[in-house]
Amino acid sequence: MKDRIAIILHSILYVLNKFDNKTVDSHKLSKILYFADQKHLTKYGKDITGDSYVAMKFGPVPSCVLDIINCAKDGSTYEESIELASNGIDVDGYNVKALSDFDPEWLSKSEINCIDESFEENKNLSFSQLTDKSHDMAWNVAMHYMDKKKIAEAGGANEALLNYIDSKEEVKNISF
Repeated sequence: MKDRIAIILHSILYVLNKFDNKTVDSHKLSKILYFADQKHLTKYGKDITGDSYVAMKFGPVPSCVLDIINCAKDGSTYEESIELASNGIDVDGYNVKALSDFDPEWLSKSEINCIDESFEENKNLSFSQLTDKSHDMAWNVAMHYMDKKKIAEAGGANEALLNYIDSKEEVKNISF
């Protein structure tokens, strides 16, 4: 669990540090991470953050990212690893600011490339443009949590990759 939180934190920090003032609103941050996860899932069958996306009014919201932001914003008590992660950012209203650099040990080259692609494609889009863009097929069919296979399908994954993602999700759900 701590490794997953660290990957999420360093993904957040990587995105934030790409902005001139190391600050961006939480909506844009969430959408850049969503499209980066979608790209990596579509290309490699695995997302970057491992976060669960919730279909909210203004598009997909990464659940753990939101927990980290809320913890930094109002000091909410979450699990210890989320509280530690929240120390890496500062939140003022809807703006999230990096307080440190990201550690490249937590992200692979393919993950960084997908984040870079998503950043370039989305950094200049407005709130409404990002909302509209993220209201894709995966968001449209979700009742609450978004299905990773549907996210990859919305990103253009081929049938073989979709079957691979489906089998990985089935293995996660096996209980003994």
